[in-house]
Amino acid sequence: MKLALAALLLVVPVFGDCWGDHFRDDIRHMRYELRREAYEARREAQRARMDAARERIREKREAMRERRAAQREAARERREYWREFRDSFRW
Repeated sequence: MKLALAALLLVVPVFGDCWGDHFRDDIRHMRYELRREAYEARREAQRARMDAARERIREKREAMRERRAAQREAARERREYWREFRDSFRW
């Protein structure tokens, strides 16, 4: 019995330290994984914000393009109207 107790007292400190290091490594690895996941989540959120901003800019650009086309068309019609008006006084 004393021999088994002595063997146990010799074995526990030898392997106990390894288990402790392994546990600390697991915790360190888990913290690393959590940090990496948080970083990825922030990066994905930033990417989504940038995509939304690009889409808003694209929509504004398209609206501006349509507005300019309408303005050009109105100016062309106005010029045409005044040309016809001037031409109506000619013989």
